[in-house]
Order: sequence, then C-alpha cells, then structure tokens
Amino acid sequence: MTTAHRIEQQIQEIRDAFDPDRLHGSRKEVLEALGEFESKTRGYLNHTALAAIIKWHKNLYLQQTCNYTRSEELLEEALTILETIDQPEFQRWRLKIYLSLGYNHRAQRNYLDAGFYLDEALNISLSDPDLAKFQGEIYSLLASVNLSLNHYHKAIKYVAHEKEKAHALYRGDTSLALIYAYALYDYCKVTRLIGGGDLCAEAYLNEAISLFQKASYSIGLLKAQLELAQWELKRKSLDQALDHAALLEQRFTEIGRDSERLETGLLIARIHETMYDYEQAEIKLEALVQLAREKGLASEQIMADILFEKGTIFSSYNLDREAFECFRESAKIGMALGTKSNIIRAFNAAKRINPYPAREFITSDLVYQDSCFVRDRLKQNTTPFYSSKTRVKLVASTLFLDIAGFSSIMRRSSEDMTVTMIDELIDRLCLIIYQNGGYIDKFLGDGFMAIFEHGQALNANVAFGAVRAGMDILRALNHKNRKLKKAYGVNSAIKIRMGLSSGEIYAIVLGNYIKREYSYLGNSINLASKLEGLAAKHPMLIDQITFNLVSKRVMAQREEVHITDMGKVAAYHVIRLSRQSERKDTAST
Repeated sequence: MTTAHRIEQQIQEIRDAFDPDRLHGSRKEVLEALGEFESKTRGYLNHTALAAIIKWHKNLYLQQTCNYTRSEELLEEALTILETIDQPEFQRWRLKIYLSLGYNHRAQRNYLDAGFYLDEALNISLSDPDLAKFQGEIYSLLASVNLSLNHYHKAIKYVAHEKEKAHALYRGDTSLALIYAYALYDYCKVTRLIGGGDLCAEAYLNEAISLFQKASYSIGLLKAQLELAQWELKRKSLDQALDHAALLEQRFTEIGRDSERLETGLLIARIHETMYDYEQAEIKLEALVQLAREKGLASEQIMADILFEKGTIFSSYNLDREAFECFRESAKIGMALGTKSNIIRAFNAAKRINPYPAREFITSDLVYQDSCFVRDRLKQNTTPFYSSKTRVKLVASTLFLDIAGFSSIMRRSSEDMTVTMIDELIDRLCLIIYQNGGYIDKFLGDGFMAIFEHGQALNANVAFGAVRAGMDILRALNHKNRKLKKAYGVNSAIKIRMGLSSGEIYAIVLGNYIKREYSYLGNSINLASKLEGLAAKHPMLIDQITFNLVSKRVMAQREEVHITDMGKVAAYHVIRLSRQSERKDTAST
C-alpha cells in the first residue's frame, strides 16, 4: 500500500470514529461524545497532518457547545499545520478549516475575519472541481456575514449565486433537495431584510416548502413557512399573515425553538402595529422581552429588534422618553453584536421624534455613559468654576494595551493599507473589551487604557473578564497577522503588549476653566501601565491581586519584575485560560 493510500485509509478511520448524530444532545452528552472521539483517535496524533484533521473534528463538538474560544484555538493549530503541507489530499481539509473559522467568527460577531476566511474557502472551492459542492454553503455564509456588515449589494449577490449553484446541483436529485430548498429560503430572507422586492419570492418559498415537506424536514418547513408569513405582511395580506404566524408560534413553542418563537411573536406584534392596534402590539412586545430574558436571549439580535419595535409603539403614543430609552437599549445591543445597522436604525427613529436629543444620543459613547464614574458625574452637574473637584473612588481592573510593530510594517509596505489594518484591529479590540465587561477610557497613540469596574469590592468574575479580554485580543491579533500575510503579502507581524492590574482607583475631573478632562488616577493604574511597558517578552502581564482573583481559572507563570520607585514586584505571565477539567473550582466563565 502506498503512503497516500495509507493516509487516505487513516483519514477514513478518523471519520468513522466521528458520529455526527452525537452532536445533537445536551452539552454534557456532546462533551461525552467528544471524549469518546478523542479516545478512539489518540493513536493517530503522531502523524502531524492527521492530528490537524482530528482537531477539525474536535472543533465541531466544541462549536456545538458554544465553546468558540477553544474551537478557534484548535482550528488555528490545524490551519498552521496544513498550510505547510502541499499534498493535494489535504486541500479539502484546508477548505473545511477555513469554513469552520468562518462559522466560528460569525458566531462571535467578528464579521470581517469571518469574511476573510470564507473568501479563502471560496477560492479553494473555485480552484478544484471536486470541491465545488461546498460553494452553496460558502455563498450562504458570505451573504449572512455581508448582511451584518451592511454590504447589501454583496449579500444579495451571494444568495443569488447560492440559489444558482444549488439549482444546478439539484436538477431533480432528491438527495440534494434540501440544499436547494435552503438556497431558495436564504434568497428570499436576505432580499426581504435589505428591503428589496422580488415578484417570484412567494413562488420560491412555496417551492421550498414543497421540497421540505417531501423530505419530511420539519425545521426547514417551519422556517420557510415563517418567511412566507413575513412576505405576506410585506404585501399587506394582514389577516393571512396573522393566522399563519399564530399557528407557527404555537408550533415553535411545542418543539422548543426559542429564537424562531421570538421571531414569530415579533411578526405578530408588527402585524398588530400595521393594523394600528398599538395596545395589542405593546402587550405582545412586553411578553417577548420577558421571554427573551428567561431564555437567555437578551443580548441577541432578536432582542434588539423587539426593543426597537417597542420604541416605535411608544413613539406612536407620544411617550418620547420611553421611546428613546428603547432605541438606546436596541443600539447598545447592536454595539455588542458589532452591527452598525442597529445603531443607525435607532438614531433615525429617534431623530424623527426630536433631532436635537437624537444627535446627542448617537454621538455619545453609550458604553462609557453607563460607567459608574460618568453616571455619578452626570448627576452632579459639575462646572469648571467649582473649587472642589468631582472625584469617585472605585474598585476596578485597568488594562493598558500598546500595539508594536506596525511602524516598521508601514515603512515597508503601503501606508494606507497599514492604517486600514490598524483601524480594523482597534475596532475589533474595542468590541472584545466591551463584550468582556469593560470600556475604553482613552486612546493612547496606537494603544488604549480600558477599565473593568468591580463595584464596591474586588470581584473575581470581573477580573477574569479582563484577563479573558486580553487572551481574546491575542487570538484576534493572530487572525489580523494572517490576513496581513495572505491578503497583502506582508511577512512582518503586528505585536501587542498588555499590562493588567486590579485595585482601588480614583475617577476625577482634572483641570479648570481653561481645560478640563475626566480621568483616572491611582497606584493600580500606574502599575498596569508599568507592566505593559515590561510585556515585550510575554504579551500579557498581570499583577498579584489580579492573579489571586483568577488563579483557579488561568494558567500563568510567576516572574519578578523591577519597576522604578516600586522595586521588585511580583507579576504573572498569562499563558492561557484553564480548561474546564483543569479548574479547581466550578466558577462560571
């Protein structure tokens, strides 16, 4: 047997050890299935390329349990291995890894990196006829990503490609009917969401419904029927849309599909609103808000949509303050999701009520305004003529970050390209800080200072959020450096230094009637800044207090550093977050 045949046989044995049916179960059941898969494939780990394929399979289990951090690490490791191997039999697996990275980053609302990896997957599929069958799935994901980025022309182009490719593959082949049915569904949904019209949309949906029925695929059938009801609202067939939506809401409730249940409920509220039955719409929306909170969906897109719709109802009642608050909360969810359209939508709705507070609403930093210090400052209405300055003592973790290496990249390559990449990177890092419970206080050249407020006392979960933000930032940097190399041909890498310290700090108004600035002062802030400056060898250094708070949940190495005016100080180089099996407690992450 040749080496190539032996490798193919071993790959097949790995695939046989993987049971896709085991992905559908409780989190505990999926992790048990992962353990069994690891046990069955342990003997193949000595072969580097096979180890990469095993990592890809393990990532499927982890994505199913929403452990995107570990999934991303495995995919990065697998891709690093396979990018050094030119053998054609591994081309398919490179595509699958790029595709999985697309799924992973989309789930984490990192749409730019998702698009980059999906483009890489598409290029591979276009270069190899044997891999053309992946194109429909890739086009579908690219449409979803570009929809979130407000690139509507690209989104509609990709779903049109998906529909075309699926139809070419289908041609009456029942084994491919579901692929074509979903392509029709995707095309109609994206067309509706971007505000477009297509006279054939309902015919496409009826065809998709017929295909789902023939295949006895109930989830696809219900989703297509829901989309059809959305189009019925669009063409003002209100009674028909309401009857269909009521039946679908009951069905989604019975099978436990919470997201679709909320989406159907929102459709019902919109139908009532279109009928000018505002009271029924308000009652429905309030019930949906409570349901979203109960089901753990309060930070998802559906909640942003519900709150926005609730704001429009309040606006109809001339309850401007209540409407503004709903629009603000909808916009904040959009910030966390990284979707600009939510913010623009909220601003435009607020502007129609009153353009002056709307302008303040959209130009203010919604995250920073929620901080303890700013809330307190806004209440006190300070002026520069007060002799006593506003100050607040609070407990916080402070993260200093500095980007290194981009100056040399700028000298060697396109300055415009480098600035674009740095801007893209900073946007990504700001979102990571926010998603982990912090906010950017100020930008410092090519870095920033971030604050994670603990409250009245040190809080281990807040400190862990700050450390996790740092580790997420390092992973984000890996993707940006890969993009620099692949998309722009730049071999140099951007590097990051971070210092993190926890303790009491002062938030204070500095200056007077000539110049005023709101800032933070304290020994803990000074220490974080010094640790960042010493983090050249190790990207992230944390102080002793932070380590004490997170020691059971991170892997770190102690080292003593010398800081001017402080002498020798204990610091810890964070290596990685602990695996669940390594943790000494059961604290939630």
